[in-house]
Amino acid sequence: MLTPGKPEAIPATAVQLPPPVGTPAGQEASAALQRLTTARARMLLDARLCFFGHLCLHFELVVTRDPALATAATDGTHVWFDQDFLSRLDDDGLEFVLAHETLHVALRHTRRDGLGQRLEGAYLELANIAADYVVNGILAQSDFKVPAEALREREFDDLAVEVVYRILLGKVGRILEPGMSPNAVLERVASGRPSRGGQGPLDHHGWWGVAGDDDGEIWRGRITAARMAAKSAMPPALEVHLSRILYPELPWRDLLRQNAEASVPGDFRWHPASRRHIWRGLHLPATAPTPVLEVDVYIDVSGSIDRNKDFPEFVGGVMEMCESFVQWHLRVSQFDTAILATREYATGDILDLGHWLLDGGGTDFQACIDHAFASARKPHQVLIYTDGADRMPTVPEGANLLWIVSQNGLPDSHFTVGRVIRLPRRD
Repeated sequence: MLTPGKPEAIPATAVQLPPPVGTPAGQEASAALQRLTTARARMLLDARLCFFGHLCLHFELVVTRDPALATAATDGTHVWFDQDFLSRLDDDGLEFVLAHETLHVALRHTRRDGLGQRLEGAYLELANIAADYVVNGILAQSDFKVPAEALREREFDDLAVEVVYRILLGKVGRILEPGMSPNAVLERVASGRPSRGGQGPLDHHGWWGVAGDDDGEIWRGRITAARMAAKSAMPPALEVHLSRILYPELPWRDLLRQNAEASVPGDFRWHPASRRHIWRGLHLPATAPTPVLEVDVYIDVSGSIDRNKDFPEFVGGVMEMCESFVQWHLRVSQFDTAILATREYATGDILDLGHWLLDGGGTDFQACIDHAFASARKPHQVLIYTDGADRMPTVPEGANLLWIVSQNGLPDSHFTVGRVIRLPRRD
């Protein structure tokens, strides 16, 4: 998800054939490659690390000496190690870097879409730093020994790359310059954070996407097989990230409707026979009262939503959900740091929201929750349409909270309460 739109070309010297085996240089390169394959085998045989070992089997390991590569790199198909860098790593460090490259591919950081597609220069480098924070945090929680120089902050554990990027951008974005070098960006990050001195990237991200995007189905199969091999040794932090890759969800309108249908209690009791039909010899149960779907909808008008593309799709999905019920009642509110305006709609009404939206600033999700549960009335659903850029609210126990979020909104892992439904990508 974090890769430049135009990846660097891999130098021909980085993929050249190794020196002849009989020469001293060839023997040295052969020994270095043997260290790599041995490290991969150790991960395969270690119950705690075998998930990473199984995935690493799908890469061709390459040892090279090239000025363009000072550490390690991957393009999604190969994993390269600079021979001098490899010689400086002990066995634990070698396993860590191998798993680091493997996770970049498994978490789809190397693909040519997503956040990195829209970034360049210093901002792309900041996104690359965020990706390393996330990967290193997962490995630290997976019993790998983290090298002292690796980028690592505990506060970023369990967060998605996009969230870490926004945190870093909020701290150093104003002092970034478009032509800033990677080392300069890293210095800015270090100056704004209580990081240990000497931390930096362990690998090079410039070759991401060079080999082309991988087939998503193939990698889902590889991840599934590796999880089965790992059995109960999968770290929870990794499962959070992999779940979005392994289990793509149904269309958002189906998810919205299914959640609404599940939230309205049905009355399946056998009612006394209706006297209207006894004279015909038919003993049918009396009709139960028709349930009314009660939904509170909150629309973030702080500038977070796309009013031209995503908003009409959102309104259409809510209307389709309502029309699956015989009776329904909506209370629709606009909000920023407070509730700005509210309208109510019921069965037979049309959601004429297009020209009603206001312009606000700032966001406070707690205002929505307080408004929804301020009285004895309890809605079956609370829908909040937003990009997610605010702290998570405190939600009453048993509340059915749904976040309706665009593709450009914060990732699912940011929403620690309720459930997230993504609007479809609209190019």
